[in-house]
Amino acid sequence: GNDDKQTFHLDSGQRVVDFVLQPRTYYDVNQENYGKKTTVTITDTLSEYLTYREHSAYFGGVYQQSEKDGAQGTVTGGVQTEPQIIKNENGTQTLIWEIHDVTVGEAMEPIYYSVNIGKKGNPKDDVPEGTTSLKNTVRISTDTDRREPSLANRNYAEAGFTVVRGSAG
Repeated sequence: GNDDKQTFHLDSGQRVVDFVLQPRTYYDVNQENYGKKTTVTITDTLSEYLTYREHSAYFGGVYQQSEKDGAQGTVTGGVQTEPQIIKNENGTQTLIWEIHDVTVGEAMEPIYYSVNIGKKGNPKDDVPEGTTSLKNTVRISTDTDRREPSLANRNYAEAGFTVVRGSAG
């Protein structure tokens, strides 16, 4: 929406990004899989400099943005659900949630989670000085839908934002 934060200023302490994933399953034109149960896999690859905040992931509930800009919000009423975390060779993280017994065509609960931006005081792992563009990419698949991830196939999404550190801000 229009309220989504697009720029984070690290020197002001804005080091947390909250994400919401709204997974959906669709059925084919012939409705052959409508109403059938499937396993949904959500694979979220975080950009360089982003790391998952432990115990921040919830299925469902109500999200409340933090009063402090760039700080972690809260989720009430959801079910805390940690993803599988894979550390990729390039140092990034991939988060994987498997959701079983999903009925094709029915609404799914949103997934809320938070990530840290860089590592303050650790120049090797922190975002470099200046302005850096980061992107989060997500894909969804099921037992029966292994199509190529794309926006057109509605099984891929991405969210980009900018991080400013030092004199560029």
